[in-house]
Amino acid sequence: MIFVTDEIYAEIASRFFQRLEAGGNYFNGKIEYDTPEFYSTLTCSAILYRSQPDREEAVWGEVQQIVPVWWEFSACADGVAQEHDFSWSELATFFPYA
Repeated sequence: MIFVTDEIYAEIASRFFQRLEAGGNYFNGKIEYDTPEFYSTLTCSAILYRSQPDREEAVWGEVQQIVPVWWEFSACADGVAQEHDFSWSELATFFPYA
């Protein structure tokens, strides 16, 4: 079994928010996280609630809330799917607005 640590959650959250910088109110995609021991992918669709842009030249405001519509976390080691303890609720505690 793969135990998802705080460091892994923090890195996945960081990569997720880097992708959200592109803007929009909807996300549908994958975030990959690889280590020497395993590789993993968070696949999700989510609705993004954003603040109003704080500058005239800004098109999108900051993400204030993410509502997952669907998500799946998969992890593999040596090409074999592994059980894991990933939790969206735990991931959300690492979002910048949390």
